[in-house]
Amino acid sequence: MEAEVVVEQVPVKKASKDNVGAWRMFAWQSHALSISGNVLILGFLSIYCTDTLKIPAALVGTLLMATKLLDGITNLLAGVIVDKTNTKIGGRTIHIYSD
Repeated sequence: MEAEVVVEQVPVKKASKDNVGAWRMFAWQSHALSISGNVLILGFLSIYCTDTLKIPAALVGTLLMATKLLDGITNLLAGVIVDKTNTKIGGRTIHIYSD
């Protein structure tokens, strides 16, 4: 004698377009996490340079600002290069795989 198992089907709730999943929210907030990490590292670097290496604070600030400006310029140039790339597999795909 076998027992009969009855399984009810529960309707699946479809996600609305207004809901954001946890992974998407984490990915969105990861930018803020990287910025705060960058600020933390630059803060400790500033303290190290001024207290331990005895470099004037104005010079440390100027050097850190110059590196940020250079980073902004190189990001723009990289964007132009990526936008102008056309290959069979796509414009941006080749740069993703080249890293």
